Amino acid sequence: KFGILGSLFSACIAAYYFIQGNTLLATLFAIYVPFVVASETLTSFVAFLHGKRWMRTNFYFDLGSAILGTFAIIVVALTTHDIVLAFLANVVSTFIPRVFGVWFVSRHVDYRSGSEQIEGYSIKLTISGVFEIISQMVDKTIVFHLLGAQGLTLYIFATIFVDQFRELGRVLVWKYIFLDFKQGSKIHVQSIIIFAFIAFILYAAVSPILYIVFFPVYTAVTGLSMLYALSFFMLPTYFSMYTYQATKATRYVGMYNVATLVFVITGVGVGATVAGVPGAVIGLLLA
Repeated sequence: KFGILGSLFSACIAAYYFIQGNTLLATLFAIYVPFVVASETLTSFVAFLHGKRWMRTNFYFDLGSAILGTFAIIVVALTTHDIVLAFLANVVSTFIPRVFGVWFVSRHVDYRSGSEQIEGYSIKLTISGVFEIISQMVDKTIVFHLLGAQGLTLYIFATIFVDQFRELGRVLVWKYIFLDFKQGSKIHVQSIIIFAFIAFILYAAVSPILYIVFFPVYTAVTGLSMLYALSFFMLPTYFSMYTYQATKATRYVGMYNVATLVFVITGVGVGATVAGVPGAVIGLLLA
């Protein structure tokens, strides 16, 4: 039921871009509308894995999904040069692992013996998760509104690699550092910071090659992408969310997601207004 909210939000964004005359983006968001309800609902299997503390299994699902999604997008994009097909590849490659995850849980976890508290807890997490989903989309809408289609294109290409690598970093942090997590342990945070520093140096070294190979038309945003790579240092903040969820501190989860949304809207909006695409990227980084 709450997944319908995500679909309605995507439908509103599709309508907005259609009214603004960008039929391509309107089409992409319209395609996403029916997938939101099913795809986001299927993430419920993750809650069972966390509840059973099957962190290793959860890691394999996360890693497999990330690899499949990235591979599918690259293959389709390079072979067809069609953004709609690449987008569909992304949606489908995300959908398949989640279907398999639900099937796995249905065979290995007795989910029928849960307490009524689970439903209330899940509803609170889902509601707060709506703000997280919005914050992941609203920055692009703001940039398009303020800087137009060309500005949005540069903004997306400046952030695309970093966002993908940071998500992979989150998975690795979960596997190698968070598995033995104990609240208040400082050594794990230090380890993540070291990991982020190494990732930042490596990305700064290889990003020029990545843009030359994959996006030769947009090599001008390479420096801006390196700057945005400072967001690797936000990896320790995942400790906050993991801790809040593990201790059922849903109030803090909600506050965290709402605050993130407010900072993204403010940072990207002010940055884009003052300094264009670089300002928008810096605003997102600060947010």
